[in-house]
Amino acid sequence: MDLRSRLRPMGVGDIIDETFRLYRENFTLFLATCAVLEVPAQIISILLMVNAGPLPRLNTSSGTISSDQLNNYLSRIGSYSAGTGIGSLIVLLVSLFITAALAVVISNRYLNRPVTVGDAYRAAMNRLGSLIGAILWVAVRIIGLVLLFIIAIFVLVSVNLGPLSILLGLALVPVIVYLAISWSLISPVIMLENVGGVAASKRSRELIRGYWWKAFGLFLVTGILVAILSSIPNLVIGGLAGTGNILLSSVLGAVVTLLLRPIQTGVSILLFYDLKIRKEAFDLEAMVQQIGGATPTSYTPPPTTDQ
Repeated sequence: MDLRSRLRPMGVGDIIDETFRLYRENFTLFLATCAVLEVPAQIISILLMVNAGPLPRLNTSSGTISSDQLNNYLSRIGSYSAGTGIGSLIVLLVSLFITAALAVVISNRYLNRPVTVGDAYRAAMNRLGSLIGAILWVAVRIIGLVLLFIIAIFVLVSVNLGPLSILLGLALVPVIVYLAISWSLISPVIMLENVGGVAASKRSRELIRGYWWKAFGLFLVTGILVAILSSIPNLVIGGLAGTGNILLSSVLGAVVTLLLRPIQTGVSILLFYDLKIRKEAFDLEAMVQQIGGATPTSYTPPPTTDQ
């Protein structure tokens, strides 16, 4: 498929089909982009988890608990939490870096441009500060929102309005979902438009505005597909080896993550371009750049005002 026919408005099904087409045609490139950091990070995480062992349990069979038993239990809990926490933090940071590199790779392949794993990670390194800043900015806003809801709930409970506080607590879920979808294009915006971390959240909202339900449907369908694909090997190997094998389960999870990450990132990148085409005639701009202008991943969007 040539670039002209590819750069067109797409529906949810079209975006998913195009994501899988890119995945098939660039499987080795996508896999290498993920594996270069995913494999060592998962090995470290698995070793930390295995070293921590299963979650310890307090032995209460005797009916009494001595101070030595309690201290030993708390020490084991601390070791377990430290091991799993460090492993999770490593995986989270590496996931951020891999997703950024994948955004560059998938974007360039979608636009029929050559790209290497080294190119992608150099670009990701240049934008790493903005990515971390954006995540911290989003985290602060989400935490602040949750705290406001908690304070409001306590106030309602204190004045004997318990049922209303329950409704307010339930309302927090759709609010967070709305914000998550509105900010879902932060990473593509930072990597492909050279936008700073704080400004990226505004830019993501501008792109999603008017197409929120489309984005929600796309991520919902993708999430269901990924959940189904990831559950199949778990069910097969779990039935053969037993679900209690921590090492086997961790290795399997790492392999599944490695294989499915390009799909999850791909739908975000293609949604990003779909909205740019719909709102900003990106297809025309990209054609001009493809002929001999600047790289499409440096495209500067027209000025907009936040509503």
